[in-house]
Amino acid sequence: MTVSRHLSKRHAALRPLEDMEVALVRASLDAPSWLSAEEEAKLRYALSLARVCEVRTSDGRDVDLTDLTQPLRERLTDTLGPLLLDRRGVVERPELTALLPVIWELAKEHRDRIRETTATMLPWEEVEAEIREKRLVLVCGGGGGTGYVFLGAFHALEDRGIVPALLSGTSIGAILAGFRARRRHFEAAEVVEVVKDLSWPKLFRPLSVQSRFGLPAPLRLYLREGIGRHFLLDGATPMTMADLEIPLLITIAGIRAGEVPHDPEWYERRFEPGIASRLGISATRKMVTSLVRTLTDFVMRPGILKALVIGADARTDRFQVLDAMGFSSAVPGMLHYDILREDPEMEALLEAMLEQEEIARLIDGGLVDNVPARAAWRAVQSGLVGRRNALIVALDAFAPKLTSPLWIPIQRMAQTNVRRNLRYAHIVQTFTRTLSPLDLVPDIDHILRALRSGREEFGYELPLIARLLSPLPALSEDSP
Repeated sequence: MTVSRHLSKRHAALRPLEDMEVALVRASLDAPSWLSAEEEAKLRYALSLARVCEVRTSDGRDVDLTDLTQPLRERLTDTLGPLLLDRRGVVERPELTALLPVIWELAKEHRDRIRETTATMLPWEEVEAEIREKRLVLVCGGGGGTGYVFLGAFHALEDRGIVPALLSGTSIGAILAGFRARRRHFEAAEVVEVVKDLSWPKLFRPLSVQSRFGLPAPLRLYLREGIGRHFLLDGATPMTMADLEIPLLITIAGIRAGEVPHDPEWYERRFEPGIASRLGISATRKMVTSLVRTLTDFVMRPGILKALVIGADARTDRFQVLDAMGFSSAVPGMLHYDILREDPEMEALLEAMLEQEEIARLIDGGLVDNVPARAAWRAVQSGLVGRRNALIVALDAFAPKLTSPLWIPIQRMAQTNVRRNLRYAHIVQTFTRTLSPLDLVPDIDHILRALRSGREEFGYELPLIARLLSPLPALSEDSP
């Protein structure tokens, strides 16, 4: 069985149990008097035990318990599924309460059997840690200036003392996730100051250079000049993916060799470069119309693109963070990013990767995974953050909105791959009060507004997220 098929099979088995836990906690928050804290914890313990597949030991080994937990998985799916996953979104509380003693005895029976079987394989304390402790994985989608609301979500989590164990991003989501990943603790004021210091001429200029790894476009993204100093070690050495304090995945789309729809120079002439800085209605309409035509070539032929996930394995550990962000943000027909400096290590890394993957050019990751939750889930299951017990929260600011009809064609294109990805997220926060996609260099009022509205909208799901991430307590053995 291939790795991909193996993981798909695991996802199909685990997802109902993951959804049950979210539904249970949501119902408990809605009706605090329904279950005691211990009753809720016992149901969650049973669901979590049933989801255990692999456990990372303190000495770095992965011990596979999939077959041992499968019987409990099947029993709970059949027993609790109809009560917690009702199509109407209704949790059958009386029936669930009545079943609690049965579920707890079932969980204890399976736990004791598994503990006895694995006694010589690993300390039981490490299995208990996998069951009781859940880690946060935050997925940040693409969408240009709409993504600045994610800063509000980062801020809200920081205030709760919640630190992501893993971040995954595409396009603007990759850039903002990169800022979040630099250090374990987030300073919103620092990022606001960074954005205040940006200007359109500093970040975007008409293309006047040859392309090598990227696809030509009317504008070149000068990310290193704009924010490069914030991604240096000791003020001198560029940060690589391995240098970040929080692991980060960045999705880039690769155009397969021989499959570029047009001659590369065609993309450089899609619109007059100066139009991008004139954000009037007419100029915006021309740009969006041009983008729709350009992106349609890729959306209608999805087989010509391949998702490349930087940070998912040792092969890309030395990939410079700024370069990963830049390629992930290179919108075909609009923005070009490339490596034109003298950097033998990055050149060799890219040449080897493109040859191995049979890729010709690198472009915006949003064309393959605009909300890259699947990459995050696969990374967790591969053991990237040690534990497999994770809560994946997806942030999407580019969903179609009737209030911005001009962008709906492109937003609908993105939704094709977003829907596939959201099956791997446990909670999806869709933001409705965002900046314009073209507000890439917002002024201070706009950035503060985005931060404030992002925090407010994310606040609705924050109690649920915090409860799900709270470690399960030690439980009484005898009480039902």
